[in-house]
Amino acid sequence: MTELSVVKTDADLARLALGTALDIRKKANIPLNVPLSIYDLCTAMGIEVRFVNISMEGNYIPGKHPVFLISAMRPAARRAFTCAHELGHHVFGHGFKLDELIETRPSTEKTPEEFLADCFASFLLMPALGIRKAFAQRNWKFAEVTPEQVYTIACDFGVGYGTLVTHLSVGLKLISYSQSQVLKKVKLPEIKESFVGDIDIDRRLIVVDNQWLSPVIECEVGDHILVDSAVSAQNDSLQELSPVSGKLLFKAARRGVTALKDSDGTTFKQVRIMAHQFIGLNRYLYLPDPEEDEL
Repeated sequence: MTELSVVKTDADLARLALGTALDIRKKANIPLNVPLSIYDLCTAMGIEVRFVNISMEGNYIPGKHPVFLISAMRPAARRAFTCAHELGHHVFGHGFKLDELIETRPSTEKTPEEFLADCFASFLLMPALGIRKAFAQRNWKFAEVTPEQVYTIACDFGVGYGTLVTHLSVGLKLISYSQSQVLKKVKLPEIKESFVGDIDIDRRLIVVDNQWLSPVIECEVGDHILVDSAVSAQNDSLQELSPVSGKLLFKAARRGVTALKDSDGTTFKQVRIMAHQFIGLNRYLYLPDPEEDEL
């Protein structure tokens, strides 16, 4: 536990968050240059994650068996960040925390503990080495970054587009503030349209290219996956739709763990599909739907 009374500035808090996030990855044997599953990490640390139908961001309940309550009503990327945020409260020993909706909480009212937990979540989910590697492998330049490029990397690391833009500018200082403001003006429907045209996608679009660092695609029933590779679905949990500009488009149709396979039968990416706005314990997140003859 760190006494915040000896930490004087936001810069001090950010440095503390960075060091602690790197230490957590090291203890969990997770490399610093790859994305991680925050839910898998919490399970490995003995923390129970429950998804609940409550209008909030999240809730940290400390104790011998700590529990995170995460609102199932929030978007998937937001839920992942909130879970990492609650983990921050846990590792810094902040005690019971109830985090209300971001939209209802003025930024000027963010306490040092909340700022620290946010910084921790950002550095844990989006480590500098991983973000730099993601750009370098694609030969993308930070000074010339486009909304589509940011969106693709956000998909890879399981975070929101705006969250990554802010982290690139404020946390990692890899793009300028003016760049971040231009990027934030571009709305998600516009970015989706740039990838799939006028195809109606009311849920999440996950863009997966050949440089994806994560071996796993985590999604919800109803999400679409756009793949820049010649792959096929392992089973009917993924529905293949008509190609878009030479890329394959899949829709998550059923809960469970499946895969996208290369032409030689090897696994391109594991795909873990949860129910839309799943409610329950993390250990049941990807429990497959029962077969029709079992109903």
